[in-house]
Amino acid sequence: MPRVYKRKTNRGSTPLEDIERAAKEVAEGKSIRSVARAQKIDRMTLKRYMDKQEQGEVPRSGYDRVAEAQKIFNEKIESELAGHIKKLLDQFHGLSPLKCRELAFELAKRNDITVPENWCREERAGLVNGALMSAMTPSNILSGFRSTGIFPFNRNIFPDTKFEPSVVTERPNSEQPCCFTLRMKAPSQRMEKQFVSPSNLDKCHVG
Repeated sequence: MPRVYKRKTNRGSTPLEDIERAAKEVAEGKSIRSVARAQKIDRMTLKRYMDKQEQGEVPRSGYDRVAEAQKIFNEKIESELAGHIKKLLDQFHGLSPLKCRELAFELAKRNDITVPENWCREERAGLVNGALMSAMTPSNILSGFRSTGIFPFNRNIFPDTKFEPSVVTERPNSEQPCCFTLRMKAPSQRMEKQFVSPSNLDKCHVG
């Protein structure tokens, strides 16, 4: 017979709406203990919620709090990553889920963002659900097929100018020696490391 585990407490399973309702009652003058007993909420869960409200933090309950603590990218970077994936989907055929994971790992690596050990071992992100799911919408997928002329079929989607060879410019004259002096900046004059956006990683992940 398999062992069936039964929880002994209700900590972490209380909906956030119930905790907010109980917190309002406490703010009206009732004690935390009496409100927790009446609402059937763990007393320490309610107390921690009230403490976080006083500190100005955004309280979260249950596994949402754990997910927030283990998040790799903040909302701004994740939004930029999602927008970049959408842009590639409009311009080309888009990225596969595997390529999206590699792009996310490269983005974290280039910006010195701490990542889990399995990311470094596999050289790709574990999960990029936020960016991937916001980009892989039906309209974006159809746009990828339409912009490449796959469906509806369009043999003239790419003009002949797209296939012309590129012109190499600004090449140094081979007859004249190329001499230059390397000037090092003082530590105080060195620029701080700039954020590397996902658009600067195209060459490694498009194709």
